[in-house]
Amino acid sequence: MSRAKTLLKGGLTLIFLILLGIGGKFAGKHLARSGILHRSTPGAKTAPRDAGPKDSGGTEPVRTDLVATSIKRLEALATGSPYLRVDWEAQAQMDAIIAKLSAAELAEVFAGLKSLRGGDEGSLILAVKVGAAWMAKDPDAALKAALARGEASRFDYLARTIFGTWAQNDPRAALAWLDAAELPSEHPDMKEEFRRLVVMGMVERDFELATTEYLKTDPSAKLKYDYGSPLQAWAYGYGDDPAMRNRLVEFAKTTGRPGDYAELNYHLLKEWSQEDAMGMLTYLHELRDYLESDAVPAVERPAVDAKAVAAAIFREYDRPALEWWMERYGESRDTPAPMRDAMSQWIHKYPDKVLQWFEEQPPSPQRDALASSVIPALIQQKKFQEAAGTIANMQDAGYRQAATERLDILWSEQDANAAAAWRASLPQGTLADPREQ
Repeated sequence: MSRAKTLLKGGLTLIFLILLGIGGKFAGKHLARSGILHRSTPGAKTAPRDAGPKDSGGTEPVRTDLVATSIKRLEALATGSPYLRVDWEAQAQMDAIIAKLSAAELAEVFAGLKSLRGGDEGSLILAVKVGAAWMAKDPDAALKAALARGEASRFDYLARTIFGTWAQNDPRAALAWLDAAELPSEHPDMKEEFRRLVVMGMVERDFELATTEYLKTDPSAKLKYDYGSPLQAWAYGYGDDPAMRNRLVEFAKTTGRPGDYAELNYHLLKEWSQEDAMGMLTYLHELRDYLESDAVPAVERPAVDAKAVAAAIFREYDRPALEWWMERYGESRDTPAPMRDAMSQWIHKYPDKVLQWFEEQPPSPQRDALASSVIPALIQQKKFQEAAGTIANMQDAGYRQAATERLDILWSEQDANAAAAWRASLPQGTLADPREQ
């Protein structure tokens, strides 16, 4: 991956913050490739600043003529550029105009910009630039206006994009305001969203501040706008950087939340470079040693282990990972969600390989639990006979009955005669007689 990420930082940051509002988790991953997770020179940190807005607005007279000409010039630049997102000269001219305005004047300019309806990209980029400059001076007023304008225009991510741009430029001030701010009650998850936005983009510039702020986030929060976790963005952005990767791993081990380490490992392994197979294997062996230690509380081990094994399956290090999993959990009837998802993806990709693996496994509660997770995928692929054979090998009556009933319904819809022949081969009473229903 190229290290030239500081180039074009401002423009790329804005692009991906806009995409963030549109694309959710997909764009969240791309924050790592954009300027918001730029690779700065080693040791570079955010310059300390006085926290909070620089002026509150309303203390200086509004220069009406300057506001009018600023709006005219800014909109001319926005509409006159065929592709504003990469028109660095036009954006630099916009920034120069905006820099001359006070908070009160920025408020007037923001209100005077043309409507955002229709998704005009130039207008949106301009609104974000003005809004971010205003937020740096009077964040409470700017946020309120951005929320109102965004809702009126159906761009309900506008406020988040404006905040993210401000936070990229001055994370300390943004965080200081965020800690003290009382955000609108109709947006209960906004503070969590905002904090994640800040920490995603500052881990290299100020590792200590980013990780300290990360500990204030709630990984279990269900957000309306889910950009992915900061750990996911960090793994995506720094998985090919051994020094930063090791630093992140050591941090994740010390948060007191085992799920953090599991989350980071999961995304690191998924994003690991194909050209570094030996490095990945070395990491997996080190990870196994850690998981087998007492570092993870016993009650949380299945979930943490499951994420690691699921990532290994995704990277086709499947048999060694599953062998380790079965040694630890063969007698367990429960299977964490990451393992169920991994098995489903695995059989979609390599159905014959997966079925062969099941054939080789001795009967166990965990074998049946894993088998139940692949039945829907087999049915989806119309591998009805294979699904029936997998069910027949299940020892667990509960899993076997549920899978049998599901197969009966879906197979009958696709091939009633074949399904009837299969039903006739089942022990009497396995399925209710349709005539009795």
